[in-house]
Amino acid sequence: MKISELFEDFAHKALTETEFDNLNAPDAKNTNDRYKVGKIAFDNEDGIGVTANNGNVHYRGFVVCLTPSDFLRLAYPADREEAAKKIAEHIKNREPLGAPFLDVKFNEKDFSQGEPLEVEVLGHEGRARMTAIRMVNGDSTKIPVHIIPRGEVRARHFDEKFFSALRKVGMVPEKSSGPPRHVDIGKIFWMGKTL
Repeated sequence: MKISELFEDFAHKALTETEFDNLNAPDAKNTNDRYKVGKIAFDNEDGIGVTANNGNVHYRGFVVCLTPSDFLRLAYPADREEAAKKIAEHIKNREPLGAPFLDVKFNEKDFSQGEPLEVEVLGHEGRARMTAIRMVNGDSTKIPVHIIPRGEVRARHFDEKFFSALRKVGMVPEKSSGPPRHVDIGKIFWMGKTL
């Protein structure tokens, strides 16, 4: 048995119907905690697939809202259908998920000196979760995705100029040497603001 199979079979505490109904939509204050999107509950402390970075995104980075397909186009491709089917069952039982995330690097120094923005995806977590979300919720709903920069960059190092450029340029997909891929970014949650 693979370690990933142990993870994917691990049952998390299901929310009651009342607990689920009382969850709010994601916003600039709760994206490191609990919220819901459509039929999907998220818990970034105890949800399926959560990591230490999920509960610390307000300090470490920011959150962008992407469709499952846009997330999957940025993450390194792999067939996660079987794992996604299991996760979809957990979702139907109101078991919350941890938010998917992308590890990125960007040309901070060059960008601050007027060069075009270059954001490259270096790693990810959440292909099976996003595939399951697409099975349960469809592909038109944008899901909060935590963006965690590598290195010494933290949330405080970004500004609205960066986010404006990110919306226009997009990101270079993981393990790709090609140009950035434009993705339709919905809301951005950063430093207590919604952009």
